Amino acid sequence: MDEIIPGLWLGPMPFAENISVLKRNGIMSILTLDILPLDCNVFKGFNMKFLYLRDEPSQDLLEILEDALSFIDESIKNNSNILVHCAMGVSRSASVVIAYLMRRNHLSYEEAYNIVSRKRSIFPNNGFINQLKLFHIMKWTVNRDSPLFQQYMTKRTFSVFTDYNGDLLESQTVCQLHTTPSSFRCKKCRFLSFKKINAIFFSKYKFIFVDKCYSILISYAFTKNRRQHLILL
Repeated sequence: MDEIIPGLWLGPMPFAENISVLKRNGIMSILTLDILPLDCNVFKGFNMKFLYLRDEPSQDLLEILEDALSFIDESIKNNSNILVHCAMGVSRSASVVIAYLMRRNHLSYEEAYNIVSRKRSIFPNNGFINQLKLFHIMKWTVNRDSPLFQQYMTKRTFSVFTDYNGDLLESQTVCQLHTTPSSFRCKKCRFLSFKKINAIFFSKYKFIFVDKCYSILISYAFTKNRRQHLILL
């Protein structure tokens, strides 16, 4: 367990025998980033918060980030030292502490990583690193309206189709689209399929996550009478 900045500690999962050490260091708040919470009966008297997070590159760190940072902020503002932990204190909890320093001091991922790594050996997984770099680009907020955030979510939910031989299928269009500078309409029925503002242009942002487009994205749109249309892009 290591103190990264005054009041903010980073470490592995604490056990009952660690309670005296926590109290000796003024730690009365505990943020758990794991698949199971701590036993509340063992850690009575502590201000505790549990956020489910697996240590996998595909795990959505941004989904829980605002909640985690708010808890850290609240604890420090109330002069309650806080321990941020996962199982080993090297990836999940380290990533959240890095994010906290990034926002607090308006730092890049690399700058915040260097501060934390000088105090403790840490190894955030590659998925968390990419998300923290996106967090920096979005000005230290989880901006769901950002085209980059939408690209990130698209990448998380895309579907790749393969034929029976396992080869990637070529993109197939359900209908031809007649386009204007700001909208895309079906050439057959003239229905407005989507507007330019809803499109995420791969080439503009590809440097963040991937270096080439190889996937087929399925998206659903609804007509005015709520009939569902399938669009393959």
